[in-house]
Amino acid sequence: MSYAKNTVLDILQDSRNFQNHARTYAATTVTKMAYGKDTPTSGTDTEVKDIRRFLEVFRMAVRPGAYLVDSIPWLKYIPWYGQELKREFKSSRRIYINQLNCVNEQLQSNADIGPSFARYMLENEGSCGLSEMEMASLAGDFFAAGTDTVDAEGHLTSTGRKIIAFPQELQYSETIGKPVPSRYEEPDSNRLRAISRDPEVYHEPDKFKPERWINDQGRPRDDLKYFVYGFGRRICPAQHVAARSVFINSVLILWAFQLTLDPTKPLDDMGFMTGMPLDEEPCVIEFKTRISETELRRIMQCYPEVA
Repeated sequence: MSYAKNTVLDILQDSRNFQNHARTYAATTVTKMAYGKDTPTSGTDTEVKDIRRFLEVFRMAVRPGAYLVDSIPWLKYIPWYGQELKREFKSSRRIYINQLNCVNEQLQSNADIGPSFARYMLENEGSCGLSEMEMASLAGDFFAAGTDTVDAEGHLTSTGRKIIAFPQELQYSETIGKPVPSRYEEPDSNRLRAISRDPEVYHEPDKFKPERWINDQGRPRDDLKYFVYGFGRRICPAQHVAARSVFINSVLILWAFQLTLDPTKPLDDMGFMTGMPLDEEPCVIEFKTRISETELRRIMQCYPEVA
């Protein structure tokens, strides 16, 4: 909750950089869980920018046919082939090892650090049976994937734009952050797009109907599954953290601000259909406080933390 409050304060300070503030929330949350880091991690920190760049390269690399080696396997034995991938791998490995070493040094010096994924592995190294590189990679993948999955930047910007385009969604606060099937939804892939528009599950799938997520008792339905985190053994283990992060941030921001369009940048409600990363587009949302800025700052700074 404290990180979400910081997002509101950051928006007050500089609303034009909303996407970076949301990215900072994601990075701070994940580094706390992965490495126990208490100080804020900015979305512009070098390691965060490097990891995001690595993820973009990774996304491109896993696309079928992205590299010729997919069709000609023996190319992997040619030293000069795939140098970009090799460079990014070495860069990410260096970041992962440095992060793990920082936690290890804190443990060796008996520093008062909180619980974290990396600390647990280091303290249980014998029973885990993992090498240093394996521990660094596990914690690093936690950090990298979490920065992307918990990334409130994309989800919150999407939610904000949907609120502007479809203000009636505000009366269905329980649906905020859910993948409401509509033409405004970002298509992760053709497969997910088809799933989200199955008329047997979602009646009139191409209509914006957030009430579809509410049952007759006025509560969120539990028979409609949130499928965007994957399935089976490969389902995202941090899906609950991500979903709650989006909900907490969205509701808090909508409580604090009235979201409107920047009149100089009309909303393209088909903008997500290109599949381009959100940070390729400037944020077009303007934030107007619902109460005085002074009072809002006081509330955010003095509101007690929830255990």
